[in-house]
Amino acid sequence: MACDHVKLVDTVYGRSLYINDVEKFAEKDEYVYYESLVHPVMDLTGPKTVLIVNGGDGMALKEVLKWESIEKVYIVEPDQCVLELGKGVLSYLNNSSISDPRVEVVVDDPTKFLSKEGPKFDVIIVDYGSTNLNKEFYKTAVYTAKKALVVAGDDRALRGVLQPITDQESNKVRNYNYMITYFADVPSKGKVNFTLVSKEGFHGFRSLPRDLWFVDENFIRSIAWCLPKHGEPVMMPGENVIESFHVMVRIEGLNTVTRGTLYITNKRIIYEDFAACRSIYPEKLEIIQSGSIIGLIFTLLFPLGIPLALVLAFHAFYALIGVGLVFAPVTAVGVFLYSLGSGLFTVINDTVKVSDNSLKIYKAIVYNFNVNVKYPTKKTFNIKLIANITLIALLAVFVISVVLVLLGLA
Repeated sequence: MACDHVKLVDTVYGRSLYINDVEKFAEKDEYVYYESLVHPVMDLTGPKTVLIVNGGDGMALKEVLKWESIEKVYIVEPDQCVLELGKGVLSYLNNSSISDPRVEVVVDDPTKFLSKEGPKFDVIIVDYGSTNLNKEFYKTAVYTAKKALVVAGDDRALRGVLQPITDQESNKVRNYNYMITYFADVPSKGKVNFTLVSKEGFHGFRSLPRDLWFVDENFIRSIAWCLPKHGEPVMMPGENVIESFHVMVRIEGLNTVTRGTLYITNKRIIYEDFAACRSIYPEKLEIIQSGSIIGLIFTLLFPLGIPLALVLAFHAFYALIGVGLVFAPVTAVGVFLYSLGSGLFTVINDTVKVSDNSLKIYKAIVYNFNVNVKYPTKKTFNIKLIANITLIALLAVFVISVVLVLLGLA
């Protein structure tokens, strides 16, 4: 069997496994990737039976076997070449996990394997492999996994399956009330995302295995909640929601603005944006004044200055009466001030920026947490006052223009 598509390459991160010229893991930081893939779902469910898809290298298996609850682990590996490496050269990295008596290895296409009548699994873990998994695989997987399914890497095929199934088909899939997307920064791979779909939330925290290097209780807690279809987030012991807000949020490092719900509890701040879940333990809090045009789309117009519709109305009026060139600079000033805006944002830990024009969120956090607060972060000119003065000036110009037009018609 030709195995040219599977290579072990020496890199600055140690020996690295490449499949089809894509790095799967590197020796020096594999623990970041595999601990992030395995232990959140293990802590969530405490499974007895686990299926690892594309697990022939034994690396994810090594992490699964650290849990005492495990009775049986199945590995379905479509690539015999990867399996041979896992049994041989990579044994020093995977602790010879494949030879554990609780492990059963099947060389087969993952979709065909799941479609056969066979055992059901508490948890299915999907690692990167040589075969691209399609919607048919995930459609079968969400029915086969009794408790949870976690996927490493690109989750578009999974999402493409869950939405139509949830909306149109069996109530079985509707039991998957939680879809959590979380991230880990793996030095050799960059930011890697994981998607965890679960039928149940985190009800308390199990004791993590002791020999972990990356994942700890804080990592688990940071992803240990998500909003079910009905109700509030899953709470930690002794935690309760104090206030909640519908908000617009910008997260540092992600070039997007999302809308969702911000929950302030007695222990932390939780943001749910309908796609990903994020917990924040506030240490620093500040108020800033922003000029984001995106922010203005989702906030009330009048408190922020000149409504754009009013500016355009003035522009149209001036064009109609033939003096647009005369008053264009005035209109341009209005548009400029509008685009700058005067929105206030609450910034938590320099990471999450929440639109908060009434300061309610800021005050709620200050009241409930003893955090290092700053207000404001820097001196800013009162653009709101300038915008209002400009609005009055434009109204005055408008009235004068109407009078002049009427006088001219007379």
